[in-house]
Amino acid sequence: MKRIALAFMLATAMGCSGSEDPVVPPPPPPTGECNLDTQSGCAEGEKCTWIRQTVGEEPVGLKGCVAEGTAATGDACVWGVAGSTTGFDNCAAGLICSSSSAVDQAEGTCTEICSLDGVSLACPTGFACSRYHGYFANGTEPAAHGQCNPSCDPMTNKSYNAETGEFDIANCGGDVYPDVYPPEHENAGDPVPEAGLPYESCVTSWAREGGPASQASCASNINPLYGHREPAALPAEDRFLNSCPPGTHIFGRGEATEDATCIALCTPADTFVGNVAQARGIAPNSCDDPLPWAVAEIGRAANDSLAGCRYGWWLFERGENQGLSDLSNTVGGCFDASKYLLSDEVTPVPTCETLTDTPVEGSNPEAMRYGCMAFPAAEKVDASKIMRVGSRAPAVQADVAATSVR
Repeated sequence: MKRIALAFMLATAMGCSGSEDPVVPPPPPPTGECNLDTQSGCAEGEKCTWIRQTVGEEPVGLKGCVAEGTAATGDACVWGVAGSTTGFDNCAAGLICSSSSAVDQAEGTCTEICSLDGVSLACPTGFACSRYHGYFANGTEPAAHGQCNPSCDPMTNKSYNAETGEFDIANCGGDVYPDVYPPEHENAGDPVPEAGLPYESCVTSWAREGGPASQASCASNINPLYGHREPAALPAEDRFLNSCPPGTHIFGRGEATEDATCIALCTPADTFVGNVAQARGIAPNSCDDPLPWAVAEIGRAANDSLAGCRYGWWLFERGENQGLSDLSNTVGGCFDASKYLLSDEVTPVPTCETLTDTPVEGSNPEAMRYGCMAFPAAEKVDASKIMRVGSRAPAVQADVAATSVR
């Protein structure tokens, strides 16, 4: 499934196919309390949806009943003018127009609404529920709903294929940037800086308290030219789960840190004193290997010779009783301990090679506590004995930037 094409990260957005002159939906009746899971609480011919009151970097919206649209899953769609009586899309009930929440009357693609608890309104097989900025919640409010995106493999950037049951659809089901700008672009014929790079990334999200296990799904690739620790610090307004290109992921020590950056992903192996052969990860996804979609000279951490591959996902997963996910012990990050301090802001983070695998009374082994060993499924319930490297909370917003159109 391909989401609406990104603009070329510049000023001009590409329109939806088959909709040269989108029709703005008619104004809805006054909004009322309704249920997104069951589509109940609205009158006949209405749908329960999200209504955009304002757009921008911090959009504002509300849930309510509006006139039901006719656009089906995967169809082109358009939002009405932002406002309590006009700011809704023309998708059918149970769907939402996936598009930029910063653009008024944005065009996009109708996508299934889902519940972030993974239960009350689950996505179809091969899809995962992702929270999007500017949808179903305002500011720091907790969101209960998101959008269904194709599931994917973060190491290969390939999405799920329902016909084969495998992750074998290249580039998250999307295209790559062309070599030159098309004739209708203001820079027609000029080289495209992102040429050959994927439009979409496989974005991994951490489990939340009371929610489903961690999952990976495709989303718009905001910054295809970023790399491992490049830039060293992401701007505060650019700290979303999909701020980094395929094969990397945003990482930071805590909510107030200024060093959130892109870290190359890798397949980790247990590393401790006397067991250091795979300290930089397992081939073909070690910190020395090239990214699977890029040219050979672009390594995951070619510019970071001190980086070791640490288990990344169980360190950040929330919720004490959800069990491990498919990502918990299989996705790690190329982590240079010399660039970080412990939560006391004084003590350097130890390297895996200096830690032991001997259990400490009342706690896990040193190596496990610092993300250098896999986490046993049976001990997932006892999360109080782990996560001692700085803050548990990543210094990023726990949602995806809605930038299908830029």
